[in-house]
Amino acid sequence: MSWLAGYYLRLHDLLRHGPRAVVPGWDEAVAAVRTLAVTTRLVLTTQLGHALMVPLLVEEATGRRTLPIVHDRNPLVRTMYEERLRLGEPLLLTRLGAGDIRRWLASDAVIVANPDTCYPGTRHTRDLPVLGGRLTVPTGLPALAALAALAARRNLETRAMAVPDVAGRITPRVGPPLPGAVDAAVGAYGAWLDRCVSAAPEQWMAWGSLHHANV
Repeated sequence: MSWLAGYYLRLHDLLRHGPRAVVPGWDEAVAAVRTLAVTTRLVLTTQLGHALMVPLLVEEATGRRTLPIVHDRNPLVRTMYEERLRLGEPLLLTRLGAGDIRRWLASDAVIVANPDTCYPGTRHTRDLPVLGGRLTVPTGLPALAALAALAARRNLETRAMAVPDVAGRITPRVGPPLPGAVDAAVGAYGAWLDRCVSAAPEQWMAWGSLHHANV
């Protein structure tokens, strides 16, 4: 819990001063994302390391509008993105609709979604093998199913991304392009997530959705 408290204190600093002032290795992280994600239009992130930095990194690295999907219950996160993203318009998960999707498709914006957390009311889920256990992911959410399917139909690149801490500096991990079919994309995401989390399990927060794990 002390690690989590420190994480959110750092977010408060980020609100006041910006990432370069409080996040070691920020410029190197931006450069790493720039070399890998300039063609990406949909990013699936995970609660690994500095997960809330992903939209900020993607926006700076690509120079494009970034639309993070956030839950209504995360007022600090929503405020952070409104303060720090150029156009400051995070998408609310519970209100995500056709207008938001059309706006994304009609632009060169990048959507950042976190599919490894099942929010209250999620009905369509699937279990992925992670760390010797099973992680429940919300395959029915637009963030994963509808958006992944749309990206595939439009030949838009989808990637997974995490930002663990290595030796006190944030070090982005960007996966290869995910397959277009939703089932294949979910499987590939699970395999990538297992590799990332296995390398830094102490930095991962599953928020209670991982069960029967042998860790």
